[in-house]
Amino acid sequence: MILAGVAQPNLELGNTLERPLPRNRSTEGFDLVMANLPFGYESGFLQHILGHLTLGGRVVVVVPHGVLFRHGADEMIRRQMLEEFHLDAVSSLTAGWLRGTNVKASILCISRREPAKEVVFVGERLSCLRVFHIA
Repeated sequence: MILAGVAQPNLELGNTLERPLPRNRSTEGFDLVMANLPFGYESGFLQHILGHLTLGGRVVVVVPHGVLFRHGADEMIRRQMLEEFHLDAVSSLTAGWLRGTNVKASILCISRREPAKEVVFVGERLSCLRVFHIA
């Protein structure tokens, strides 16, 4: 938490899925979310996380690589991330990086602030860095 700039965190133990959506995002919700989503349910969990993020809040989440390319719910979540949030970076992880699976994954860094004009993509090798401009 200290690395994320949170000196005195207010940690809670509970089931976030039972929480209703915040009415006032400046005072309710989460300032920082770090998650490794259960594969197969990424869209619902991402939507839930983004809906509970406070203004200025940040998310660092591990998702299967397919979330970046699939149609349907994943496509709608990607559009929401680009239009309503600041997608800071996408970092690709090699297959097998997650213990117990050979699924390729990515780390998404998102914050609730003005949408980004560009997104940084980091490849599997750190030497592969690209910045894409959003029209």
